[in-house]
Amino acid sequence: TRQIPLGIYKKVGDLLGYKEKVLNQKIRGIRIWKSRSNLYNFPLILDKDWIYVSEMIRVEGHLSDKRLVIENSNTELLHRFKISLKEIGVKKNVISEGLNIKVQIPLEFEIEKVSLKNITYKKPIKRFHYRILNLKKGKKKEIVFYDNDFKYNQESVYLISYKNKIINFKINIPEKGKITHKSSLKDNTYQKVNVSMRLELNNKTLVEILNKYFEIPLGVKSYNIYIPEFVKNSSKNLLKKVVESTIDSESTITNKEVVISSRSERYLKD
Repeated sequence: TRQIPLGIYKKVGDLLGYKEKVLNQKIRGIRIWKSRSNLYNFPLILDKDWIYVSEMIRVEGHLSDKRLVIENSNTELLHRFKISLKEIGVKKNVISEGLNIKVQIPLEFEIEKVSLKNITYKKPIKRFHYRILNLKKGKKKEIVFYDNDFKYNQESVYLISYKNKIINFKINIPEKGKITHKSSLKDNTYQKVNVSMRLELNNKTLVEILNKYFEIPLGVKSYNIYIPEFVKNSSKNLLKKVVESTIDSESTITNKEVVISSRSERYLKD
């Protein structure tokens, strides 16, 4: 089917006597110029799903020119995020998921002599790097890598080899819940494995809407976020969704209090 500018489509339809509701029902998807991915829900109406997607990206995600990324160790939160993406018109097949993994190794391990394998999927991990952290209790050396071979509710097993030494670690990714992990490294000074789920989608149209209308900056934004006026002036039900998304992504909950942290003073005031 041939694509035509939305304004021209509506103008022609109006001249032919079609009501706006009928014209909207015939729109299969919208996209901005030079974008390859549509949004399949039209008209665009500010609702709880647009609020949840925008506020989660505002506080937890990242926007580049064409790409949206969000990362978290709680897959239940990302599950809710994917449901809202679907409701605003994002197809499941344009969303990619993978694991960002950091695993501690002994300081004496020389990275060029280390091998790393995904035992569950019987494949070597060839692209990884290391970093050394200077922490209060001393130095910590980590291997850092990304892996998109996993299944929900299934344990993934990895093996690190160095000369005659072996470290194995296991990761369990529930469909809704906290990612858990366990390492055979005999060092309890620090958390030995750190895993988060990375959700990414390429949709220039969605990025443009989040950037221009929801006023979410591209790139590094931690100190520059705020809640736009049209969101602050929305209904109580939508404002509850703003609070929900903030608590989901940026809060620490104890028996006595809920603590919300942000580098943006303006966002906390909003």
